This record gives sequence, C-alpha cells and structure tokens, in this order.
Amino acid sequence: MGSVAATIMEKLQGLPSEKQQVVLDMVELLEEDTWKDIYQGRFAELRREIQVGLDASARGEVVQGDVMFAQLREKLEQRRAAAGQ
Repeated sequence: MGSVAATIMEKLQGLPSEKQQVVLDMVELLEEDTWKDIYQGRFAELRREIQVGLDASARGEVVQGDVMFAQLREKLEQRRAAAGQ
C-alpha cells in the first residue's frame, strides 16, 4: 500500500492546488464512513426507480429494447455535443 500512497502523492504534486484539495477531500471522505451513507442512499434510490419500472411493465407500459437503446444513444450524443466532444 505504501507504493500506492507514494504514487498518489507524486501525482498530486503536479496538480493545481484546488485539484489537490479535491483529491484530499475524497481521501478524507473514504477514511470516514460517510461514503457508505451516500452509496446506501443511492442504492435505495435505485431500488425505488427499478420498482417504478417493474410496476410500469406490469401495467404493459413498456418500450421495445431497440427503441430504448436508440433513445439512450441519442441522449448520449446530445450530451457529448453539449460538452463539446
């Protein structure tokens, strides 16, 4: 683990101070158990969203897979275009 910490510290030195602080804040977050609460909350949110989808499916409100993937691709392309990629 020492070599990982050394590599991180080495890479931090090349970053602007505000980016260094973001990385250090993330390390601090990982050292605490706060991240577990964040992910557990997100997991509960995902479960609710899945249930909404299951309920809609049970009512027959479904979209064909190829249509859904085409819509997702279009959204992704729009976001890339908006981001200038």
